[in-house]
Amino acid sequence: MRVTDFTRIPDSKPVYALIGANSAMVARFRELPAELTRLQQDVQDQIRELPGQVSRYATEIGDKATLVYTELADRGQRLVGSPRSEEPPAASEGAES
Repeated sequence: MRVTDFTRIPDSKPVYALIGANSAMVARFRELPAELTRLQQDVQDQIRELPGQVSRYATEIGDKATLVYTELADRGQRLVGSPRSEEPPAASEGAES
C-alpha cells in the first residue's frame, strides 16, 4: 500500500461506520448491568406472586370441575327420572366448557 492510501483511511465512511458501531456496542454493554438487575428483580417479583397465582388457578379449576360435575349429575338425574318414552336431553345441554 502506498503512503497516500493510509492518509485516506480516516476519511473513509466505512471506517466511521465501524467506529460508530463499536461505540454503540460499548454503550450497550455499559447498560447491561442495570438491565440485568432490573430483570432479576422482575423475576423475583414473579416468583413471589406464584403461590397466589397457583392458588387462584387451583380454586378456579376446582370451581369449574364442581360446576361440570353438578351439571352432569343433574343431567343423569333427569335421565333416570324421565319415562323411557321421552327423548333424552340433547348432547350439548349442560356440556358447556
